[in-house]
Amino acid sequence: MASWKKILVEGDNTNLGSANLTQSTASRTYTVSGATSSLSIKSEHGGNLAHFVSGSVNSGNDLVTLSAGVVEVAGSSSAGAGTLRFKEASSNGGDFINLTVPNLSSTYTVTLPGSSPGGNNKILESDSSGNLSWISTPSGGGGSSTTINNNGDNKLITGSGTADTLEAEDNLTYDGTNLAVASGGIHLDNNQKLSVKNTSGAMRTLAFANTSDQAVFNFGFNETLINGGSGITLNGPVTANEFIQEHSSGISSTGDYGDGADITYLGSSVTSVVAGKIYYYNGTTWALYSTAVAASQTSLLGMAVGSTMSSGFILRGFVRPSLLAAQLTAGQAVFSSSSNGSGQATSTAPTTGYQRVLGHAVSTSVIYFNPSVEYIELS
Repeated sequence: MASWKKILVEGDNTNLGSANLTQSTASRTYTVSGATSSLSIKSEHGGNLAHFVSGSVNSGNDLVTLSAGVVEVAGSSSAGAGTLRFKEASSNGGDFINLTVPNLSSTYTVTLPGSSPGGNNKILESDSSGNLSWISTPSGGGGSSTTINNNGDNKLITGSGTADTLEAEDNLTYDGTNLAVASGGIHLDNNQKLSVKNTSGAMRTLAFANTSDQAVFNFGFNETLINGGSGITLNGPVTANEFIQEHSSGISSTGDYGDGADITYLGSSVTSVVAGKIYYYNGTTWALYSTAVAASQTSLLGMAVGSTMSSGFILRGFVRPSLLAAQLTAGQAVFSSSSNGSGQATSTAPTTGYQRVLGHAVSTSVIYFNPSVEYIELS
């Protein structure tokens, strides 16, 4: 004989104890009426899974209590991760917040704080076990404010001996383009190098001090070009592997000279001279050289660079002289003649007066100016 079952119909009193409800495939709604009426759903072990209380939170706000030890929102292969949704009232738009999980490699537990934040600007911090607590300052993260003394535009910041305090340097600035050191210097220790990259990306050393207390400059460069208007002043002896005088380029006009030429500004003044002509120094000024003047044979000779004495005079080097009508003969000695313009260069030796070799022609227009200290008096 089949056992009797309790069937609930509309209007039945449900305070008679528990009843088993069978849900058909069609949708069905169960309504709990009364100001504080409740409905509990229990597991087969007798524990509450959910408890519904009508109007228990303020007026008209129902309460749902999930009383089980663990409430699980499980995902599926088709729906993805399980999601816990908090949804606002439909009258407010029905927006919601989803809490979900990523694909996990292992299970872990996060425990909420046991008290309220207790103030503004609090954040959650966890320990290694996943226990959360409200804090104002992250552990190990500083969090206190840092003071910058003497702060100002473009000043670089350095450390100080005081905690949470930095220093802005007056003498060390960077404006986004240039790093400037207003006073003091840049010091490199232990044979360290000051280096730059060339246009190909290769590293080249500008300067370093070696272990013999020697200053090494431009190590690794093929050559060094110095374009300063006043040149270089060296105090002390100079040792060089070689000195090179350039004669293949830049000598196109009368008075032009090649790189490496010796130039003097001895007796410089605004007195007019002729570029490319040869002059001798008489102790106070420069006079035009002539094979007819004995004093010019024993004096220092130079070739004018420009139109005034202040432009300087070439003492030795590859130059383009002021020429006589006859061209120079490459490889031959160079002289000067009083005929057809004193102080001009020619490959023709003088036949009267004095003969003094002034250098040698390397082409029909360029000579290596290197006056001899000896001369011959012609009969």
